Amino acid sequence: MTNDQLRCILPDLREFVATPGSIESLRRLILAHAFSGRLRQATAAVDNADDILERIQLSVRATQAKQVLSNPFVPNVETLYPLPQGWRWVRLSAVCTHIVDCLHRTPVYSASGYPAIRTNDILPGRLLFKEARRVSREEYLRQTQRLVPRAGDVFYSREGNYGMAAVVPEDVEVCLSQRMMQFRLHEGIDPAYFSWALNSPVMFEQAKKSVIGTTVPHINIKALKEFAFPLAPSSDQRCILKWIDKAMSLIDRLKIAYSEEEEQRRLLAKSALRKLSSSVDNFALDHLKELIRTPADVSDLEEAALGLALTGHLVEPDPACGTADSLLAQIAAEKETLGLSGEIATLEPNDSLALPTGWRLVALGDILFHCRNGTSAKPNDTGVGYPVLRISAATSRRDSVVDLLDYKFAELPEDQAKPYFIRPNDLLACRFNGNLHYVGKVSQVPSNVSDSILHPDKLICMRAIIVSHAYLRYVLNSRFVRKQIESVAVTTAGNIGINGKQIKSLAVPLAPLSEQHRIASRLDEVFALLGQLAEFLQ
Repeated sequence: MTNDQLRCILPDLREFVATPGSIESLRRLILAHAFSGRLRQATAAVDNADDILERIQLSVRATQAKQVLSNPFVPNVETLYPLPQGWRWVRLSAVCTHIVDCLHRTPVYSASGYPAIRTNDILPGRLLFKEARRVSREEYLRQTQRLVPRAGDVFYSREGNYGMAAVVPEDVEVCLSQRMMQFRLHEGIDPAYFSWALNSPVMFEQAKKSVIGTTVPHINIKALKEFAFPLAPSSDQRCILKWIDKAMSLIDRLKIAYSEEEEQRRLLAKSALRKLSSSVDNFALDHLKELIRTPADVSDLEEAALGLALTGHLVEPDPACGTADSLLAQIAAEKETLGLSGEIATLEPNDSLALPTGWRLVALGDILFHCRNGTSAKPNDTGVGYPVLRISAATSRRDSVVDLLDYKFAELPEDQAKPYFIRPNDLLACRFNGNLHYVGKVSQVPSNVSDSILHPDKLICMRAIIVSHAYLRYVLNSRFVRKQIESVAVTTAGNIGINGKQIKSLAVPLAPLSEQHRIASRLDEVFALLGQLAEFLQ
């Protein structure tokens, strides 16, 4: 099938492909058909499964292998679906010369050397050598002491992301890392057929039922050896593999074609939503159904809503609200009352943000009376001491509200704890994280907070003077401020961070106070609706 032909059928498949998980569902459907015998040619087979099993048993006897010559057939086959004539349900161990578990150790990785396959490095039918970690010759020999992998062996993930199999290709020296297994097959069993069978629904369901462990789910090896394996005649194995190769190739091309179209749609959506935030372009409003398809699109729409808010387009301006200058005068007077420097310098207008009339751009620190890191007391799970929030309490929720139930405990005297108690409506900013996305993210403490919850050292607590904290939370999470944070964040030992001085220097747009309240109220409504839409699109 050509790319043009593929594009012709794409509109008919659009709704199916756009559904989350649809591509993988299609792959599972192909494999379900393949290993029930519905993808083979209806011709007389040269041999059958019993012939293959007989040759296997003769080979075992001839080599005096230690393999037990027990009954290879699966009992209670009536619980399984019927197979075509000449096929047999057999125990998985009956078709393998070796079933090898990995060494239960993490190898010492190197910058170069032999690829050591982990569960992250395998997909159904494919080993991801480029992504694999490397080991030295010494580590390779240690990892392969049970069985040196060779072309035609099958690797299989048995822990965590379990149930995926792929064949070791030619001309590759490779070894198992943790949580992996290796199969070597008797003559008459095509490795690709065996691998795709392991990836098929009938085998995966058996794997799922055999899983033990809750922290790290893993397949029980003893149970795995008893899995029911659909053994087909050699001719059917070859025929099925041809069908699978064609079908998977077509699905890959379909996925690429849809991905290309989806990328174009995403670029259009982002461009339209950016224009919406800066100029109230009606295109985005008139085509929301086409633009909003994924949770990522919802995030772009949230960003556009914040852009509208910061440029004065989200709510109608009211001249009676006063100006930011009058608000700044009140803030300056209040700062002097609090014993703080009352001087506030308005910043030069920023080319990337067109402020409405009556607004001002100011440094965040000039409108704060409190900005400090949290306690450095080591938290514990004993339940003794004061609750101290985890970092995730201020970064995990989509609505940017602090999760008051996400905490550990810290034991310290009351006088040392008291300075770190959070208050209703406090703003908590993450100052240190391994992911830049979370650095500087701001969440607001809800009004029902108790008076004895602490914030940790990696969260900066902020309190503003005569400014809506809800409005300020939205401003600090806007793209305009995020770009400033990303430009000053520093990476140290794999983590990314900002400090209090950098937080205070952030330029923020200040609206008249009553307009702040109206903007925050409107954004609350918009974000609540978009949150529901994001859940629907998951």
